[in-house]
Amino acid sequence: MRRDYIGQICGCPVFTVDGEYVRRETFCDFVFGGTFSRYRFCPENEIWVEDILRPTDVAATALHEMTEMVLMVSQKQSYDIAHDHATSVEIKLRRFLEGSKIRTKRDAVKIADVWF
Repeated sequence: MRRDYIGQICGCPVFTVDGEYVRRETFCDFVFGGTFSRYRFCPENEIWVEDILRPTDVAATALHEMTEMVLMVSQKQSYDIAHDHATSVEIKLRRFLEGSKIRTKRDAVKIADVWF
C-alpha cells in the first residue's frame, strides 16, 4: 500500500494513505485516520490520515490521532476515554481554523504539531 510522508508531530511521522484500499483490504471501518494504538495494522508510532482529506481536515485528524495515541500508550487510557478527549481537542482546532486557507497537507501537519 502506498504511504506518502507529509511531516511529523513531536517526532512521530504522519503519512497519507489510501483509505479506500485500507477499508477494502484490511479494515472496513477505517475512517479519516488512525494509529497503532487503535489499529494493529498501522506501524508503531505512525499517524495515518486519508489521502482524500483537505488540509484543514488533515490538521484536525492528525492532531486527534496523536492525542489519542499518547493518551492510550503513555497514560493507559481506554480507547473510548482517549477518543473523547482527542475529539474535544480536534473541535477546538477546527473552530480556530474556521475560514483559514491551509495550502498543503504538509502545512496542515505543521499546524497540528504546534497545537500538540
